[in-house]
Amino acid sequence: MNRHNSYEGLLMKGSIEIDVVGIKKGSNGRSCSEHEVCGNSLEINQILVCEYTIILSERTPRTLEEAVVVRTVVDGAPTCKVGYLKGDYKDLFKTMHGRLIQVTEIHEEGRFAHKCCGWLKAIVIK
Repeated sequence: MNRHNSYEGLLMKGSIEIDVVGIKKGSNGRSCSEHEVCGNSLEINQILVCEYTIILSERTPRTLEEAVVVRTVVDGAPTCKVGYLKGDYKDLFKTMHGRLIQVTEIHEEGRFAHKCCGWLKAIVIK
């Protein structure tokens, strides 16, 4: 079974954990009139929404790439962009569009957190 199919099964059961990266970075739309860095407002158990999109690559100039933007939800509407679904989940990007996730861990320290400008772990809830 390929990775995509196994992730699909987990999504159907509602038991998949995902990583969101870049939560401590204020560039690429991750700041607003209320927050210098929107990811600084995140809390454990907070509900976020995933949006599939095409973005300009930060790694390869003048190149477009698929991504899943992760946003906070206020009064049922998506608001601040706080990060991106980690690239390891590329097979799931289109499937994750519109899905709600719940923050279970927030990481600001350590080698991986430094490499990806902060990250969080979340579970897919819908």
